[in-house]
Amino acid sequence: LPASELALALWLEADRMRSLQVSAETFVNQRAVVKEEYRMRYENAAYARAVLRLGELVFVNYPPYANPTIGKMADLDGAKLEWAQEFYSRHYVPNNAVLSIVGGFEPDDAVALAERYFGSIPKRAIPPFTAPATLPAAVTAREQLSDSNAKTPGLLYGWVVPPARTPEHYALELAATLL
Repeated sequence: LPASELALALWLEADRMRSLQVSAETFVNQRAVVKEEYRMRYENAAYARAVLRLGELVFVNYPPYANPTIGKMADLDGAKLEWAQEFYSRHYVPNNAVLSIVGGFEPDDAVALAERYFGSIPKRAIPPFTAPATLPAAVTAREQLSDSNAKTPGLLYGWVVPPARTPEHYALELAATLL
């Protein structure tokens, strides 16, 4: 939005955080939207299914990363309204959110608007952060897929990189930057 509409943007986001109606109708509608996005971005896009499969192969023993963030059609079909309602009620609270604002406005004005629109939303207890389990040992896998959307062959490689905030990870980040 233009910087002149910052108040409107913050009001909209705060309203969604305060009073989003996760009803059966909106749930069914939004699930259909996500399923169409999946069809468009993965089922009908060259190499996209291979990228998803690469994630499954690289992280075969680590379910949090082996599953795509958009989910799978079976996951979307099996999702329950109660799950979405519980997720919203547990996680959509100001003390579990990060607000990033970028643009041509005065920072003090933006902070005042954020406090105005989000400050009255009650905080709730949120689950403590639990660091994910250490990645299991890497496995070697090879697979060939057919993709009717791809006009030329593609070759994908994937590796598990060292954990964040370790000397090995920083070295890899540096090497990637240099390359």
